[in-house]
Amino acid sequence: KLHQLNQLLITKQLVSKKTEVTNMSIYEMFVQMWELDFQMGLFDKAYFQGLVKNGQLEVEDYKKVTGEAYVAPQAQP
Repeated sequence: KLHQLNQLLITKQLVSKKTEVTNMSIYEMFVQMWELDFQMGLFDKAYFQGLVKNGQLEVEDYKKVTGEAYVAPQAQP
């Protein structure tokens, strides 16, 4: 009986996780991917600043990816 309850719990957790993933937008999936890319050192902060500047990454998600608040670059005179 306990084994069946454990199997049911595991199945419920897997279904819940699958639903969670399928409810994510493509943008949210990209943000998760970018977080991993940054952690692995594949891209630096300048890359993600460029994504914000081009409108591909939202300012609040820049912080999620890099751990730091976004600061817009100052224009050169």
